[in-house]
Amino acid sequence: AELPVKDDVPQLYIPAADAQKIANLNLPQKLIVIHCSSNYPAKDWSVPNWEKLIYWLIEDLGYTVVEIGLKSKNSVRSAKYMDACGKYSLLQTAEIIRRAEYFIGIDSGPAHLANAVGTYGILLFGKLNNFDTYMPYSGDYQNGRNARLLWQTGKTCSALEYQWVRGEIEVILAKSYKAQLTVIS
Repeated sequence: AELPVKDDVPQLYIPAADAQKIANLNLPQKLIVIHCSSNYPAKDWSVPNWEKLIYWLIEDLGYTVVEIGLKSKNSVRSAKYMDACGKYSLLQTAEIIRRAEYFIGIDSGPAHLANAVGTYGILLFGKLNNFDTYMPYSGDYQNGRNARLLWQTGKTCSALEYQWVRGEIEVILAKSYKAQLTVIS
């Protein structure tokens, strides 16, 4: 059709009423939002791995973790874990993501929301059907300026080992912490 291909960063505008509803939750600044399951199980990572990752983020790194999506499959019990699955509208969910330092999840609608609100994304990817790699994002998630896609050649998302994923996330979080110290100095 000879239309130009643009690599624009998607943008989402959140109404003041939705932003205020989420502001009333008084979420902490040291916040990570996660999305663990899609409507296509081939894109998902295992529940035990998510639970280990959540506890590590909470207990070892001191983050508060908010899970979003339709319904949680996790059985995490912690004062620093909030199950927000199915409790907020799409725009309110986007505002929760916008307030987070990081979004960690799978290839899904909420990952696209994270891209549109400018939250740094750490996305677990894998071989999907006939695609060894694929790129469903544009803008700063596509070019890597505001996201890191974690994948290993030939492996599905479910085959990604916990220790490898945790190690990759640890490096990303450490780099961000060092960058914050540089800004403060």
